[in-house]
Amino acid sequence: MGRGYHAFAHFLANKTNMTLNSFSLASLFVLAPLGCTCALLGCAQAAPATTTKTTKTPLVKTFGDARIVLPATSGVLNVRDAQFGARGDGKTDDTAAIQKALTQALGTHRVVYIPDGVYLVSDTLKWQNSANTSNNVQGWGPFLQLQGQSRAKTIIRLKNNAPGFDDPATPRAVIQTGSSGSHGNKQYSNGEGNEAFENHLRHFTVETGSGNAGAIGIDYQGSNCSAMRHVEIKGEGFCGIALTRRDNGPLLLKDIGIQGFQFGIRTHQEIAHFTLENIRLSGQGEAGIWMRDSVVAARKIISRNTVPAIQIAGVAMLSLFDSNLSGGEAQAAIMCQGTEPRLYVRNLSTQGYEGAVRRRGKTEAKQLTEWSSDAPLGNAKGQLSLKLPIQETPQFYEADANQWADGGAPTNNDDTATLQAALNSGKSTVALRYGRYRISKTLIVPR
Repeated sequence: MGRGYHAFAHFLANKTNMTLNSFSLASLFVLAPLGCTCALLGCAQAAPATTTKTTKTPLVKTFGDARIVLPATSGVLNVRDAQFGARGDGKTDDTAAIQKALTQALGTHRVVYIPDGVYLVSDTLKWQNSANTSNNVQGWGPFLQLQGQSRAKTIIRLKNNAPGFDDPATPRAVIQTGSSGSHGNKQYSNGEGNEAFENHLRHFTVETGSGNAGAIGIDYQGSNCSAMRHVEIKGEGFCGIALTRRDNGPLLLKDIGIQGFQFGIRTHQEIAHFTLENIRLSGQGEAGIWMRDSVVAARKIISRNTVPAIQIAGVAMLSLFDSNLSGGEAQAAIMCQGTEPRLYVRNLSTQGYEGAVRRRGKTEAKQLTEWSSDAPLGNAKGQLSLKLPIQETPQFYEADANQWADGGAPTNNDDTATLQAALNSGKSTVALRYGRYRISKTLIVPR
């Protein structure tokens, strides 16, 4: 693009940074005439390349704090549109309106967009079409993305004393994503399963109100290419984020803040792993993170709690990097129950606790540069790791609408020339409309 850029797919709000040879599933590319199908969601963007040329600085320094405004041609389903009718005024019950948009988008690889506002809900917002009685998983499904306009001002708020949210023994979620069961005719009943693909949640806040002791902020089911980013969850209730349904993961939670609740995050899944990064926890009643029979890789966990920051039980494995856990009443920041949990810790600092880790009756020092619960195997010669640096994932969002080029509507013919012209426009971002594009040759992203 003449500015020392290389391109990557931005996936309508930083889903995953990938080259144009990689794809998501919303706008479809079909290579004519071979008919092989790939996909690209929403827009392709340019990021700084490793070059000495001067690159454009995005207008948004922290992508998580951006106000996301998408092109009118993007094909997103806006809950404020007349066909759905959400108000976002903090007074109207918007449950039915938002659920209608979610149901319509379910399984279509589309984005449900929620503009800034306060959206009162009185029931769970589900990745489910209850009218789909022929579905072997009772209407649950994946391939649906929920995108707020901004984390600070797009608020989904559970009504005070909402019916069914009062009992911690039978907790209930404000938002609950789901999975299909198409492979092998799997029989699931509550959205569980390992086909929860492309379930993405971004840029909004969930508040659980008062009088809802059994509330879960988000009961998240995700598989493979699924992530929750730039989300805040606040209030009272049982749990901020639940990762406890059958066959969940692998998935990513990144840049998440959780205030309150009995537990901040709960994991109970031995099949796949969970990756947590940039997680802020405060004010929990029993534990910041509660994990049982789970494999978790976590980095930059910030906990401000008097209870344990992390509580581990069962056949569990935790790898923890670059974290700070402060409290004052528990024996240790990380409490292991039983003899089975395994841990690897690097660059952990704690304050207030008696020690960093309590395991098998022994409490480790408050500051751990590198520590493992078990000796290394093989020919490691006592070395726990190579201490390789962890690089930050690049982020980019173009807030200047003048820097977005329209890729045009799919024609069901050869769209190569139109798309190449958009890439050649000199803009930092190319927006692809919802639908199927056909290309006959390689698209070149200029530098």
